Amino acid sequence: MPSTTTTFQTGDEIKKGHVCPPSTATHPEDRWETAFVYSFICKFTKLRQEVDGLEIITDLEEALLFNGPHQVIEQILARFILNLRPQTRNIGPEVISSTVAAFFAEWMAKSERTTFWDERQMRNLDPFAGQDPNGFFKLSWDLKLRILRQLVEWQLSHSVEIKGVIDRGWGVVHMKHKKSNVEVAQETQPLPDSDPYSKPNLVMVPLGQDAKKKRFWAIDASPRLYVSTNPWKVKATFNKISTTKDEYLQIIEDLRETAPPPAKKRTKSEAAHFALIQILESRIEAVDAELQRVARARKKLLQRQVAAAQVAEVSLRGPRTRRSTYKPDYVYHTGEDDEDDEQEYIDDDYQDRMDDEADFINDGPLSDDEFEDGGYGRSRRPRRAAALAGTERRRSTRSAVTNANGRNSHTEWRGERRSSRLGALPDQALDLPPPAKRSRTSASATPSLHDEPVANDPAPTLRPNEVALPSVAGKKKSKYWFYAVEPVPGAPLPFTDGPPLAGPSGLNGSSDPTNGLTHLSEDPGPERRESEYSSGSYE
Repeated sequence: MPSTTTTFQTGDEIKKGHVCPPSTATHPEDRWETAFVYSFICKFTKLRQEVDGLEIITDLEEALLFNGPHQVIEQILARFILNLRPQTRNIGPEVISSTVAAFFAEWMAKSERTTFWDERQMRNLDPFAGQDPNGFFKLSWDLKLRILRQLVEWQLSHSVEIKGVIDRGWGVVHMKHKKSNVEVAQETQPLPDSDPYSKPNLVMVPLGQDAKKKRFWAIDASPRLYVSTNPWKVKATFNKISTTKDEYLQIIEDLRETAPPPAKKRTKSEAAHFALIQILESRIEAVDAELQRVARARKKLLQRQVAAAQVAEVSLRGPRTRRSTYKPDYVYHTGEDDEDDEQEYIDDDYQDRMDDEADFINDGPLSDDEFEDGGYGRSRRPRRAAALAGTERRRSTRSAVTNANGRNSHTEWRGERRSSRLGALPDQALDLPPPAKRSRTSASATPSLHDEPVANDPAPTLRPNEVALPSVAGKKKSKYWFYAVEPVPGAPLPFTDGPPLAGPSGLNGSSDPTNGLTHLSEDPGPERRESEYSSGSYE
């Protein structure tokens, strides 16, 4: 459907052959040039697989309507220029507009008629004349579409790659006299229909026509349909009739309603009408598959765009150094307890252990009832009663006050064993003095209660003033320790059942000082020692 004007000049009179009426379309979807360019993209290039955002014809239409640089148009122009001039380098997004303008300035100077031929001046008019060379994307969508159409026509006529695809599809062989018969047979052999460059896949023919002889066109498997009148007539029309699946199904219903009544013998137009309905119905599955493919492709594109935006945001913000991710809280001791201290984390188990130990140190011997309760009756029951009465503070509060950021309240220390290194005041009276350190040598003049065998001694021995006790009846003899007591001077022996002791070196005249028992390797504790000295016997 040409839109140019052909004239024949004889003398002074200019005779016009045929003139196509100007288009009144207000959107690229109603222009046959849009379908022409998109059909070329689908059949001769791989731009749909390479360009993000170019899935169906509506993407091309939106790119044409966009006022400004668009990635789809940039990639299309770059591919078209490379097909015409494979050695071109200036095809980047920043310079593609000026590259196309320079290419048109060169080709418009030739005598070959283009879509920009002027009959009055008998020459081609450069569409970029008087325009900014870098202003291709500022042009109207009509002018951009005409430029794309002209680039497609030049590729079909002059591109070596595109002409080679056409020749191979039609089985055209050049320079047969320089090729063997085998090579000629291979080149002339028709390609299978599954080949994208085969003849059936390169041509664009209508799907069919209805009873009114209107042609129905489809470019790809999308639901986009076009309808046209006889394309060989000057006043032929070409319009879009469906874009979505609902519109596509509605077209099928309309064709069924306008179908001619059944007859014994149908005319060619009536038979073509029913054949068109069957063809459109057979494409429904392909339409659904194409819509699903487009939805998946757009979803992936959106995910890539979101990821790219995040990367750009990180690059603008700058990389984060390996430092603390929270703001430090500098706290200075003012001598007052803050309410915020109660919100800090406190190890309650640790505080329980400290409280129980302090109660054990401060209190006297446990009663029978308290001993049956495991030793916790005296230390926990009063606190539980105070908690029920509302007079006892929570452990978390006491611990928070004590441990919050180094604010140690010395006045709240009870009888707990504290080190002066942790801030204990010298004048604080602790309940018990620190235990006496044991002597490091056996020759110590003041042996302590916590005496343990020296690592270098060959074997553990009894002190001169100690007596080893026999093993308790019914109790298994220990391999690592035994009990020893120091008798009170002048008191009877701790046991009288057996023969008298032979001396401090042994028991019953035996050279074994422990009567078959070994030395106590672990200290029984100050409380145990104290009870032994006071009673002078062990039961």
